[in-house]
Amino acid sequence: MPKKTTNRKMDLERDLEEIAKPTIKDGPRDQLYVPASSSLSKIAFTFIGLAVILIIGIFYFSYSYTTIIVTPNPQAETFETEVPISLPLAKTDGPLDEIRSIVDSWTKNNPDTLFVETVEVTIEGEEKYAPSGEGDSKKEPGIAHGKITVINKQSTAQELIARTRFEPEGSPEGGNDVFRIKNGVTVPANGKIEVEIFADEPGEAGNLGPSKFYLPGFSSEAKRKMVYAESQAPMTGGVKEIKILSQADIDTARPQLAQKLFNQALVELEEKIKNAKTPEDNNENDRLPAEGEEEPKGEKPAIFTENARLLPKATWQEVIETSTVEKIGAEVEEFTLKMKLQVTAFVFDEAELLGIVKNNVTKELANKKTSKLHSIAEESLDYNVKNYDFQKSTAQLAVSISGTAMPESATSFDEKDLADLTNDTIKVYLRKHPEIKSIEIKESISWARKIPFLKNHVRVKVNQP
Repeated sequence: MPKKTTNRKMDLERDLEEIAKPTIKDGPRDQLYVPASSSLSKIAFTFIGLAVILIIGIFYFSYSYTTIIVTPNPQAETFETEVPISLPLAKTDGPLDEIRSIVDSWTKNNPDTLFVETVEVTIEGEEKYAPSGEGDSKKEPGIAHGKITVINKQSTAQELIARTRFEPEGSPEGGNDVFRIKNGVTVPANGKIEVEIFADEPGEAGNLGPSKFYLPGFSSEAKRKMVYAESQAPMTGGVKEIKILSQADIDTARPQLAQKLFNQALVELEEKIKNAKTPEDNNENDRLPAEGEEEPKGEKPAIFTENARLLPKATWQEVIETSTVEKIGAEVEEFTLKMKLQVTAFVFDEAELLGIVKNNVTKELANKKTSKLHSIAEESLDYNVKNYDFQKSTAQLAVSISGTAMPESATSFDEKDLADLTNDTIKVYLRKHPEIKSIEIKESISWARKIPFLKNHVRVKVNQP
């Protein structure tokens, strides 16, 4: 029996040896390598580490998001809009003390249309103008004239009679550049006096520059040095230009006279509104005529509210008639232009217009969906009348106003430009955009230090102050 047990043990050892043999059959026996237990542990930990990194990467790319919260700066803009205006009460019947309620009701039903009343005045005037001379003209001799200062260095006053002669120094004797004073004067002792002189003879020779004059009537050379004259400005008028009146001269003068009459009309209109009755002043007997009823003679009853005022920018002017006293082609030094001008002014509350403009701008920006109204500079409100139809009593105001708009979306940059940037570089990038006031970066993973490189993992939100 013991012998049999020993044989089994030997057989088991041979089987284990066969199993442990190298796969290379021809290799030497001493090449057999059986891994130690510490090497197996390292391999296992390596595989586990790679698996953990893979899981973290999958988690990062699945759940890593960066939210960039942008607070924009208001952007300066000039807004332009048109506001229709109307006169809905032109045919309204009833007591004038109900006008206020009628206006309020009409305004609610027409929020985008400005209710106005009109007031008009016709004014006539004339003004003298000089032709430009750009057309035909001719020259002829004239009398030069100017001013001199007579200086008296004597201790006694010096009397100068009418037509006393003055000649410029250096003038040849007997020349035609002699000047005279028109009336007699007295020059005080050790004093001076300014007088006007005229050339003795017509012609261009009288057009002198600033000069020093002596009095040839004084025989004493010493006295000529004590009493003399000087001019600071040139003498002019030695040649007179006769100009020919042209249509261009009239066309140039017309807007000048129109502006002058317009300014006068504004004064009259202001006075007219000031003296007009308001609804509070009216009684039951004061009413607008019913349709088909004959209007009362004289001035139309006013329906202005107490806050109504004339706005010069909201006016309409029409030149009814122009004429000149002189005919085109006449030789004239000046001509007289006559004009009749009608000025119609719209009377309304500017605050009401401002409210409509704000609503219009807000709607227009909402339709664009890029920004919204932030502020309005009320003092910049500017407008003028266009498309005025007197028969239909309708018109439009072309309005412009300055203000600021707040961007509602981050349209100035693309999220793909922000991908794979660090928090510091993203701030530098965004500072290049002046429309951005401040930024805040929020990471979904607190330890992330870099913006995800995937575009759809970067979210930009606009914070409206």
